[in-house]
Amino acid sequence: MSEVKKSLIEGAKACAHLLDKVEAAEHVSNILRSALKEGRTVFIMGYGQLGFVAHHIASEFEGSIGENRETLPVVALTDDNRLLAMVG
Repeated sequence: MSEVKKSLIEGAKACAHLLDKVEAAEHVSNILRSALKEGRTVFIMGYGQLGFVAHHIASEFEGSIGENRETLPVVALTDDNRLLAMVG
């Protein structure tokens, strides 16, 4: 089997696995939507490699390059990894 085909099969399996998580994703989405509509700040935390993911998610809420949209109050709590290591 070619590497391309293997990669496509793995991707399809990952997408199928996500279908099991739709309810959880909708639940989190509703919580975020409510918090942002109420003017609350959303804090995202990640440690190690997930710290990068937290920063990436926060930057997506702040707006993408070339898009003109409202900045949302989302903060990534990964600026001080010493603190995260201590409390995590």
